Amino acid sequence: MKYSIVQHFYRGTVYPCEMRLEVSNVSLSEQNLSEQSVSFDKLIDFIPALIARVDCNMVVQYANQGFRKWFSRIDDPAGNSFPIIIGEQIFNQIQRYLGKTLVGEPAHLTISFQHDGEYRCMEVDIRPEFDYNQKVSGFIFYASDISSELDVERSLHDYFENATIGLHWVNEDGIIIWANREELTMLGYEPDEYIGQPITRFHKNQQIIQEILCKLRKKEIIKNCEAELLCKDGSSRFVTINSSVLWKDGEFVHTRCFTIDITAQKLAAKAMRENQERFKVMSNLVPVIIWTTDENGLCIFLNSKWSELTGKKNEDGLGQPMAQRYSSGR
Repeated sequence: MKYSIVQHFYRGTVYPCEMRLEVSNVSLSEQNLSEQSVSFDKLIDFIPALIARVDCNMVVQYANQGFRKWFSRIDDPAGNSFPIIIGEQIFNQIQRYLGKTLVGEPAHLTISFQHDGEYRCMEVDIRPEFDYNQKVSGFIFYASDISSELDVERSLHDYFENATIGLHWVNEDGIIIWANREELTMLGYEPDEYIGQPITRFHKNQQIIQEILCKLRKKEIIKNCEAELLCKDGSSRFVTINSSVLWKDGEFVHTRCFTIDITAQKLAAKAMRENQERFKVMSNLVPVIIWTTDENGLCIFLNSKWSELTGKKNEDGLGQPMAQRYSSGR
């Protein structure tokens, strides 16, 4: 006599829990076999998933505690209709997969439905069960609630999609495979104008982007690399780039690039430099000594008149406490 019990499928992984017991009148009694079955059923009850054994007529043969609790079955669902127990909402989503399962092929799917007034998602495995003639006798239904995991994924997706800095992914070939809203807005492109394009197309300095890609392929991390990106309207945005690669089993999956817009700072710094140059030119035209100092009162600029009147080089006066010297009459 042989006795077969379900396999354990947990989050896409198959754990063989099949029990085959060779029974003879001498080795094992029917009572011992029954006790083994009850013990194994209790073990299955501890698995954090919904498990049911269903025959080809869609009649439940066995259901674990998780299955019974989820579908509010106080009594044993064995002998009852599987479609009626799980309900139309769930059965309609798995029905089209049962055809291939009943001819011997496993199926894996994700379903969503309303349960107790909440939106829920489940990862479902449907595996065929065979008799001793290797004919399909039914299937094992295994489902795990992944609603909380999807909630985290949705939250992370929302976080990155609506981040206030530009984010994008590039594959090993240098093709943009995803970009968030901020990056698209910053450069003025529609998703189909940016995603799917080579990242090099949007860099003004090709040497910089080639060096970035080369370093990333060598598993180096890019930190605060300045670059100039081309906008759709023909203008440029100055950015700093921080990037690293997601590797999986040694394979380049995609980059994780953060693009920070520093255009305003760059333009402000440029305007300051231009103002300083204009000040130097104008100060050299007046017939008096003009100097500027830092926060410590040390000279950081002298106009040409100082050199004319003192006969010294301007460099000799830089770094000196000019205000104290001239206020004391020296």
